[in-house]
Amino acid sequence: MRTISAHKSIKSNTLTEIFSVSGWLMFLLAVVAGCLNVYLVQEFVLTDDVYYNTLGERLAYERIEKMLAEQREWSWLGYAFVPVVVFLQTLVISLCLVTGVIFSYAKVSFKRIFGMVLKVIALIAVIRLLPSLVLLFQDIQVLDDLLTSDWYSMLALFGRDNIAMWLHVPLASLNIFHLLLLLGLLAGMKHLSDKPTRRMALISYGCGTLLWWVGLMYLQVSFG
Repeated sequence: MRTISAHKSIKSNTLTEIFSVSGWLMFLLAVVAGCLNVYLVQEFVLTDDVYYNTLGERLAYERIEKMLAEQREWSWLGYAFVPVVVFLQTLVISLCLVTGVIFSYAKVSFKRIFGMVLKVIALIAVIRLLPSLVLLFQDIQVLDDLLTSDWYSMLALFGRDNIAMWLHVPLASLNIFHLLLLLGLLAGMKHLSDKPTRRMALISYGCGTLLWWVGLMYLQVSFG
């Protein structure tokens, strides 16, 4: 019993330490990890050869060269969008969670939830560097090779060609990193509130995720 109690105490202390780290520091960590991800993909995965191999049969060499020059000119936008994406992702998830908190009549402030979500997203952003590192050792010849390199998702498990197009979005979203995000949010809500509150918060997050999937599926079917 003492061993179990000590294990729980260590686990609780670890969570407390993680969620007590400065929000600005975790935001910086998420942005740096995101920018590193963009850098790895732009510089080492999506090389000029990949574009030439993909577009060579459809576009003239000069047209591809011009397109790549324009892309290099605007490549900084990929880095500029990283902090915006981190903020918006944190905001949307926090709004979903706080909706559940409101329905459970609990007293957990939006600020605390936002800070918790930001820290979880920062940790996931670091872990998400793994697929980009794996890509460095894969033979990416054309853009389609990149689309089929999501070995960590349910879509890869079932096979992209074996699944209807409208199911690609939800199955691609059901991946290892989304699972880790859910576990992180569960641990965070456990740290902030009691069991009924975190249950309602996660249900509201699930509903928000489902609506997001439905919206993306609609766009894919309508314009795909």
